[in-house]
Amino acid sequence: MKHIRFYRLLGALALYNAGSALAQSCEHAPEWPTPFQLVLPLQGTITVGADVPDGTEIYTARHSSGSGAFIRCTGGPASVRRTSDYIGSPGRPSGFDRIYETSIEGVGIAMWYAGTKFPYNPGNITYDSPITTFTYNKTVDFSLYKIGPISAGVLQGSSLPRARQYTEGAGSINIWEAQIVGQLNIVTGTCRVGDVSVPMGDIPQSTFTGIGSYSAWQRYDVPLTNCPAFFGRRAAYARSDSGTVERPDLRVANRIGVRLDPSTPILDEIRSIIALQPGTPGNPAARGIGIQVAWDDESPVAFHAFRDSGLPLTSAVNGSYRIPLRARYYQVEDRVRGGPANAAMVVTLRYE
Repeated sequence: MKHIRFYRLLGALALYNAGSALAQSCEHAPEWPTPFQLVLPLQGTITVGADVPDGTEIYTARHSSGSGAFIRCTGGPASVRRTSDYIGSPGRPSGFDRIYETSIEGVGIAMWYAGTKFPYNPGNITYDSPITTFTYNKTVDFSLYKIGPISAGVLQGSSLPRARQYTEGAGSINIWEAQIVGQLNIVTGTCRVGDVSVPMGDIPQSTFTGIGSYSAWQRYDVPLTNCPAFFGRRAAYARSDSGTVERPDLRVANRIGVRLDPSTPILDEIRSIIALQPGTPGNPAARGIGIQVAWDDESPVAFHAFRDSGLPLTSAVNGSYRIPLRARYYQVEDRVRGGPANAAMVVTLRYE
């Protein structure tokens, strides 16, 4: 009999504990009977240059609401775990941590909060009383990233993943749900760089009076034509209870970098002086001089290195721009001999 009583008591205890665990759960209150809806804006146009580094953020948006929406939790004292994650599959993983491919080649997406990409544990709901109300945070962000060569196109919000925050365990509920609404136009492209011949003129040999003497500057421009519209390589928006506004403090403008690579040896790195091309057996090149190349403000160009062009890029389609430069002859040896004095350079552009 004692043996039977022992097992009956154990069974009753197990049933009591199981009933207590089931009571620890959360539900939507009558005042807020459904998950709170967060709407993230996708809008505008961006221009993403081919040389923007992979992994760079190119768009971001946030929805932050001051609503007093809450849920009700019972069975305390208790601690209910909650998680912020995607609804269903967020898409095919990219080569970057928790960033997923989208319908536009080279563009990835991640949902996040407080600098942490989903999935994310924002902390448990811990309470001591049998019943409590929990007013939850209603902020979520998403970002788009360059994850490879980008194809121009229109990214639809409806094609992007949805997210939620939910309670785990028995009686799991979605606390809030988030979706991306709108569309983003993505522009790519490059400029056409024109060939330039710079007439240096016939310079009298008497112009050169010793090492360090030089001729007058010759100004010239490198023309850029058929350029894409430049809308900026990152846009940012924020939505609140009063509407959606742009975040100009997070906007990043497009830039074009310029690099000059001479086809002849560099005689003076600091002053950006290059050697002349060799002449022909019957018409040897001039001796004792090189060609100094400078930006329009007469500062050295620093060959083989990119520098921001400083061009005021606009949203005009098929735009045209000019990169101003200067060149002059510069005496580098004690004696100067006349003859053809030519040189050449290759101009490379970097689009960001």
